[in-house]
This record gives sequence, structure tokens and C-alpha cells, in this order.
Amino acid sequence: MRGSKARKSPVNPETRVLAPGASICTLTLNLPDWEAPPAGFHRMFAALFHHTPPPALLIDDVALIMATQQFLAGRDLHVPKRVSLVCIDHNDSFDWCQSEIAHMRWNSQALVRRAV
Repeated sequence: MRGSKARKSPVNPETRVLAPGASICTLTLNLPDWEAPPAGFHRMFAALFHHTPPPALLIDDVALIMATQQFLAGRDLHVPKRVSLVCIDHNDSFDWCQSEIAHMRWNSQALVRRAV
């Protein structure tokens, strides 16, 4: 998930992969976009969860993970019981959570070397 301002940046890898005419087609459910945070983020989530909550959320920002947890808790949707929540990067703050946030550990330098 990325906000409108971040998504238009040429350095985001999904910009090239998901560009018009690319082989991957997404919907607003798969890769939602929102107006400038935080109000736009909360409106997007309310719309996304209006009918049926998605089974999993893959989020790329620790601040958005925290906002997502708050949103889900406010609707009595427990992680990981009702919704799976995964962050693209590890953050030391996850260690403080009683149910640790699922996350990925990866070497970003390898990705940078390959892209350049």
C-alpha cells in the first residue's frame, strides 16, 4: 500500500511493473491508493472494509502498520485471527507486540545493486 504522493515517484518498483500496458493488472482492492495521509488513508480503509474485510494486508510502512492495527482493533478485527497483517520490513518495535507483526527480512542493497 502506498499513498498517492509516494506512488507517483519514479523510484517505486511497482510504478514500472504496474504501468498502463504492463502485464500485471491490479484493482483498487489489490493495490489501493489514497489521497494524502492520514485522512485519505482512513477513508480508503473504511471503503476497503465496507463489505467484507480482505483476508490479508501487506503494508510497506511501520507508521501505516500502526494505523492499520488501530483501524482493525476499532472494528473488532483481530490480527492474525481475522486478518493477516504483514510488513515488508522488520522494525524493532514489532518485538514489543504481544502477537509479533509478521514481517520480511531482506537485503535491500542486493535489490539496489540489481536495479542499478
